[in-house]
Amino acid sequence: MAEGLGRRPQDGLRIFEEGFRSNPRFFNPEDIVRADPIEDMFMSSSALDALRRALPSNVGSTAWGNDFQRRMETAPNWQRKIANAISSVPLGGMSEVQKEEYRVQRDLDPRIARETVDPGYTVTKTSRFGLPQVAEDAVPSDRTKLGRRARMLQASGIAAGDIMTDGLRTIWWFLNAPQAVATLGSLQGMHMGEKPLTDMMPDIPVGKEKTIKSRLLPTRGYRLAATMPAVIGTSIAVGNIGRQPGYKAIIPSEDDPRKSDAPAAELLSRYFLGRSGRLLPYSEFAKERPDVSPEEYRRYKAYTFDQKTDLNPFDGDFNLLGALKGTVDGIQGPEVNFMGKSIPIATGVLPAVAAAVGTGYGLRRGGKRLLAPRGGITKQQGVQSRLAAKEEEFDKLAYKLGQYKPEDKYFEGAKGKADLRRKARLQENIPEMKAINEARKAANEREAFLSAVQYGSGGLVSTAVLGQALESLRRSLKTPEEENV
Repeated sequence: MAEGLGRRPQDGLRIFEEGFRSNPRFFNPEDIVRADPIEDMFMSSSALDALRRALPSNVGSTAWGNDFQRRMETAPNWQRKIANAISSVPLGGMSEVQKEEYRVQRDLDPRIARETVDPGYTVTKTSRFGLPQVAEDAVPSDRTKLGRRARMLQASGIAAGDIMTDGLRTIWWFLNAPQAVATLGSLQGMHMGEKPLTDMMPDIPVGKEKTIKSRLLPTRGYRLAATMPAVIGTSIAVGNIGRQPGYKAIIPSEDDPRKSDAPAAELLSRYFLGRSGRLLPYSEFAKERPDVSPEEYRRYKAYTFDQKTDLNPFDGDFNLLGALKGTVDGIQGPEVNFMGKSIPIATGVLPAVAAAVGTGYGLRRGGKRLLAPRGGITKQQGVQSRLAAKEEEFDKLAYKLGQYKPEDKYFEGAKGKADLRRKARLQENIPEMKAINEARKAANEREAFLSAVQYGSGGLVSTAVLGQALESLRRSLKTPEEENV
């Protein structure tokens, strides 16, 4: 450990600068978390990324967890199962494997080492006086553990850089919209659905010697379009698609607050601004929701405006600074409310979750069909192999013919003429095969997309119908005493 690092002004400045300029996205996502949407979101913030690398991944990664596991080795089997479950409780940090992958990338690529940071460490080289010093031209593998003072400088730089780039705030702004959360959930579902098939996917060259695995939905438009079942379900639940019974229009008419005099502005307000109408006065509300008593209406309205923190969910509701709250006595049944958006559990949350899970399951089903012996990907791989062989043959033939001058007698002989004819045929066939290969890729992607949307829509519709049936049953079973409480 270099306790002296950070005491010299130039070292302290460089350590601070390392933290300030760090950008987790410089790590090659193709190798580490390339398709994981949640990991990709976390990498928007240098502060969150540094925190996750400093924290243990689960209870078993801590010193207490390791000691606990050792003491449980001779315990009965049922106790070991409980111990394993406790040890696997996540603590928010990265796994040791992932941390090591980061370090390997920093060691192999000086540019990554320069643009990222290894929390608690820096790279140094020995000065002419035999002391370690921070330097931009230091070898990345020369990691030096920082002392307390230097760690504080590094953490200050990371925090300052995150504030300047709106790292954490970008994540918060993104998660403010329920539809964005639904999109993220669906993307994560697709990632988890596709992950077991990764090793069977064909390789894609990304350099002279490097390849990565292809994806079932490589096109961004298809991936985002596949999230629509969950997004639509969430939008309906929060009132962004159509007016809910008992609520005003966003731009209400003076004659009838249920209707809008500006349909276009109403649509734009719901779709782009994410707005939804407010509760009607009870006299008007009861015309559409006669099952809700005046007392229930009053309690619910008080709940929606309540900003007082309540961390006890066992009394039927909870409230976290007014930003996240929930109740079992909502006018549409149990609900959660996030940043003023009320989402019923039965008809909103569960259908969106089912849509995200169904989308991932559908993508996996589609992928298995495509990877079957007679599936689309298998056929496309055959075309791609033949194409690669023809391209290699063309390159060799072009190199061979390039050794001769146009006026050489070689081209007048039978072999030279045959080579020229073969080259001409290859020049004609290769573009055709490339077109066939791309057409098969597009067809495979469409099939995977349709499978994901089919199962996602099925999960959404079936769960929404079941949720609506349960909500209707709940309303019909309310006793007069409950309605007047």
